[in-house]
Amino acid sequence: MIITILLVIIIAPLVIQKIKWKEDEEKIEEAYTETSIKYIISIFFSIVASTVIALKANIPASSGHGGFIYIIGPGFLGILVLIAYLVCLSTFPEKKVIIGITAILINLSIGIWFMFS
Repeated sequence: MIITILLVIIIAPLVIQKIKWKEDEEKIEEAYTETSIKYIISIFFSIVASTVIALKANIPASSGHGGFIYIIGPGFLGILVLIAYLVCLSTFPEKKVIIGITAILINLSIGIWFMFS
């Protein structure tokens, strides 16, 4: 089930957008287009998926309030990844697809890291 969710989150923006690689490199590309908005939405979904994955961890009952780190940690780090995506998007708008996929993978790996830590 987790693998299916991961595949949907990673592949959905690519399928929806029907990426067309531009041969004309001299064309100036805008930073915030329909593609970048779809990646921002996918990053939000990956933050939710990361939190769900982190909550699958074996949390002992004696952890008390320490169990909140499995909820707060992936969300906080996911927001930092989203901010980094927006900064990189404004700096390198022609690489929005690569940066978007990388941000989604980072969010999902954060959830997996929390699950196994």
